[in-house]
Amino acid sequence: MKTLSIIILSALLLISCDPNNQKLRLKNDTNDTLYYRVLYDTLIYQGLHLYKCLPYEEVMPNLVMGRGDGVWEYRINHESADSSLHVFIFKDSLITENTLIEKGYIEKGFSVNMLVERNWLIRYPSDFGINVFK
Repeated sequence: MKTLSIIILSALLLISCDPNNQKLRLKNDTNDTLYYRVLYDTLIYQGLHLYKCLPYEEVMPNLVMGRGDGVWEYRINHESADSSLHVFIFKDSLITENTLIEKGYIEKGFSVNMLVERNWLIRYPSDFGINVFK
């Protein structure tokens, strides 16, 4: 009986938690390791945590929590001032004062319509309108 109670409580806890909704994918189509961040706005700052994307790797950024269809769409349209999801690409793993001053990153905003057209797959560098990170 005690084991059954633990199983039921564990199941209820898991059901009640919002899962990561990994709809968005980011693909690095280069020979370089990149660092990225996905945000609802364009505010970046020194010390912001970045995520690694190895050459030719496809990653699934965790930004949206929740169940159901339309969660990403809702969050992008309601959490972002310009209704865009902003993807930042960096060459280095740390954001320094120099990174900010010299704009050592690439940023592009993607609307929900743009993401749907791409089947929620953002490709670097082609979807950023450049050939390679300079």
